[in-house]
Amino acid sequence: FLLCLLQYFKLPLLNLFFKTQSEHFLMLGHVYTLVILMAYCDFVFSSFLGILNGFQRMDITSAVDFLKTLIFAFFAFLLLSFQPRLLSLALAFVFSTLIWSFISFYSCRSIFPQLAFGLNYFDPKLLKRMLKFGIQTHFSSLTMLLHLNLDKFLIGHFLGLEKVAFIDIALKLINQS
Repeated sequence: FLLCLLQYFKLPLLNLFFKTQSEHFLMLGHVYTLVILMAYCDFVFSSFLGILNGFQRMDITSAVDFLKTLIFAFFAFLLLSFQPRLLSLALAFVFSTLIWSFISFYSCRSIFPQLAFGLNYFDPKLLKRMLKFGIQTHFSSLTMLLHLNLDKFLIGHFLGLEKVAFIDIALKLINQS
């Protein structure tokens, strides 16, 4: 959640590093935020399929994963046929993830009827412990990400985004050989 808030307000921060004021850059930030939120949702609801995998019910999890792929393909084809943009793919991911999340939960609930979640199951002490651990882990990951990408930030600030893309592709080619 904190990452999504930071991502939404990141444009002024990124303008410090990259020389651009493009509306496409702003749209990319919104698309990225949307995809991050849905990735969190996907991660949470995949735990229900993890429960089924733990009880050796791969027949259900395989069917649900296949259904997720079909739902994404349907929405991607539908939305891209109207407007071929990156936002269309992000929206296809949103729709497929939301539908898949409900299917995952109810698939698990069909095997385990006692499975439920709601506000009456909320434990504030557990949430506090989880957030304490998560924030420490997040800042550790953030500093590692900054360390690994500092060269891109500096190149983007001084030379522009085109040079970042050019150098990034060159480095990937060098590292693969």
